[in-house]
Amino acid sequence: MKEISRQNEMVFEAVSGFRRALMEGKRFAGLSLAGLMALWTLKNAGPGMRREGPGIPMSDLAREMDMTKPATTQMVNGLEKKGLVSRAADARNRRFVLVSLTDRGEALLEEAMAYYCRLSERVLAQAGEQDVATMVRVIRMMTQVLREEQ
Repeated sequence: MKEISRQNEMVFEAVSGFRRALMEGKRFAGLSLAGLMALWTLKNAGPGMRREGPGIPMSDLAREMDMTKPATTQMVNGLEKKGLVSRAADARNRRFVLVSLTDRGEALLEEAMAYYCRLSERVLAQAGEQDVATMVRVIRMMTQVLREEQ
């Protein structure tokens, strides 16, 4: 196995530590980070994902979250049991199941986003403008490289 450079090792450790902290962090209604991301995706779905009426197709949610359809269905089942999302057949094409946020889901998402924004503001206040600009630039570069590799 090729030896990993110290810089790569530092990046892997930082990303891994950040991911672990997110996964182990505060839970809202017992939701995982993936559950919160599903609520975020439903709230912020672009026009390309929308059908007539409320909600987005389950298959679009799966694709957007990079999950299999069965895993997405299982996650939506749990969100629905908690009253955070609802499902309905698409009026124009009943083969599509549309998933949408409930008022309770929207309120929970707002609470979670307020919490994460407070955390982010604490970090940004300590880091300074130049560090933040560098961080954003590096994250965007990493995202671009990852997309080019797919």
